[in-house]
Amino acid sequence: MNINVLEDYKRELIAEHREEIAAIDRLIARERSKTASVNGARQPIQITARPRGRMSLRATVTAVLKKMSGEIDRDMVIQQIQSEYPAFTGTSSQIARELWKRAKAGELKTIQEGRGRIAAIYAKK
Repeated sequence: MNINVLEDYKRELIAEHREEIAAIDRLIARERSKTASVNGARQPIQITARPRGRMSLRATVTAVLKKMSGEIDRDMVIQQIQSEYPAFTGTSSQIARELWKRAKAGELKTIQEGRGRIAAIYAKK
């Protein structure tokens, strides 16, 4: 390639980049205008109280299992946690491990053992 072609390509990329930044700036301006009141002053942001403490993984799983019945697997527990506790940060493997520990302790009955990606199926005793 010669230098002129490369310089033209560089100019095109810079122009596209500027267009994308302008589009993002328009979106930001639109979001900011949504929070403005009729006279142009911003509305105060309401800060909700943060809970004093975060629930542990064990406590979260316990709370969710109390509300569930029938056959239970890791994915069902994850869906229930995400719907009730959207700020929960545990991983799928942590939840699977917690369910396995409970089955080992006798709190849950293992209906079908899991293997790798295939989740185990449990039931309450």
